[in-house]
Amino acid sequence: MKYALLVISTLLLVACGSSSSSSSGPTTGYGSDSTPAPAASAPADAIKVSLIDFKINPANLSAKAGEVSFAVSNDGKAPHNFVILDPAGKVVAKTADLSPGQSAVLKANLTAGMYSFDCSLPGHASLGMVGMLTVA
Repeated sequence: MKYALLVISTLLLVACGSSSSSSSGPTTGYGSDSTPAPAASAPADAIKVSLIDFKINPANLSAKAGEVSFAVSNDGKAPHNFVILDPAGKVVAKTADLSPGQSAVLKANLTAGMYSFDCSLPGHASLGMVGMLTVA
């Protein structure tokens, strides 16, 4: 009986343990695991991007060359991210993975040309989370 109480007490203590996390500013590079910045910090001219299960809205974007800001929000029910790729398929900029309801501001220095974007989580692009970005 005492052994059973000891096991139950230990399990309760483990279940009630706490964890902590740290956060930082916006994610601007591939592979970064920083916490995304709140959408409220997005510049007024930021391009709004909504990640939905399983599409990116809008799927066609345009911007002027130079530093471009994207206000990215996960309006779906699954985690998503937003990745901009150059014509060779190289990652130009990427948000962290966003949980449902999370937002991030992504800044990228873009030259004129055509870029693609997608959600890089396994299977998401093949389900339709893709689009094109024209930079003039």
